[in-house]
Amino acid sequence: MDEAKLQAQLEEQVEVLRRWLDKAEPSNRPLYRQAVRKKQLLERELKLSKLRETLSKAKGEHGPNPSNERQKFIVPILETKGLSIHDWANQAGVDWHTADNYLSGKARPYRSTRGKLAHALGVKVEDLPA
Repeated sequence: MDEAKLQAQLEEQVEVLRRWLDKAEPSNRPLYRQAVRKKQLLERELKLSKLRETLSKAKGEHGPNPSNERQKFIVPILETKGLSIHDWANQAGVDWHTADNYLSGKARPYRSTRGKLAHALGVKVEDLPA
């Protein structure tokens, strides 16, 4: 379910509870407290949903994903040379995970490591996507 639908449902449920609480008699304390608590939880979930939506929009506003740039640049070179990521890492003298994490955008290696990766590809370190 997308965030907009979830938010609409939560807002509707909060409104139903708000109207019920406005009319309800606090004399039935356990039921009243339960309704108040449920309303609070729904309001909290609604805030979280809005926050998730804001964060997902913000991620999209920060430009292209670094892994896409890296993959577009590096994968064709690896294919041309007939290298796997493991072979590339071995030639560069770095751990396989270092090369894989760099390629997938999970890591930003030190300049010296980027230099090793670039050298193994036969490119300048400046040409290697950050």
